Amino acid sequence: MMRSAAQVNRWSALSCCLMLLSGAVGCNWMTGLALVLPEPTRKVQPEFRELTGAVTVLVWAPLETMYDYPYVRLEVASHVVDELHARLKEVRCTDVSRVEDYLEQQTQTVVDPELVGREFGTRYLVYIELLQFQFRDPYTPDLLQGQVRASITIYDFSKPDTPPRRFELTPIEATVPGSQPIRYTQASAVTVRKQTYETVAGLVAKKFYAYEEKVE
Repeated sequence: MMRSAAQVNRWSALSCCLMLLSGAVGCNWMTGLALVLPEPTRKVQPEFRELTGAVTVLVWAPLETMYDYPYVRLEVASHVVDELHARLKEVRCTDVSRVEDYLEQQTQTVVDPELVGREFGTRYLVYIELLQFQFRDPYTPDLLQGQVRASITIYDFSKPDTPPRRFELTPIEATVPGSQPIRYTQASAVTVRKQTYETVAGLVAKKFYAYEEKVE
């Protein structure tokens, strides 16, 4: 990540001071100081900053994913809506159960986000297409690791008499746990499932507000 010149100068000056102090008082003091100094961060700006008012979250998944995880659309949408309400106070999301009921009544194997947005009279529609979703690899069913890839597109219906504007955001990817798969048990299955949904919801919501992240 790129740092500003001011950030670089501040950290360079601090590093020099710490090096001099370490020579004077020893490494033990330096080790303790490193534990209390805040880690450098940078502010990440939202990809889409206009999300306000009536919002509909639409999640779509391939038939094979729905076969393995029949409630995945509803689960992902519910967690995303909860996260949006927690982070963006001016957002009012459509009830995800209404959206799911509407989808279940359709006979098409594809979805038209524009039709869904107009059906619910929304100002913005957040369309999440699940490109990959699994908690267990079929070849290693005794191991658990959430794997999710999804594209995110915003449909802007703020001008009712014109076609909605489309904004394609950066796709998201999540691996939970990130280090390696864990052995399947009832308890670990509940944990991985919960953490995967929460991670996905957090990644989606971060598209719409500024936040701080650690500088590597």
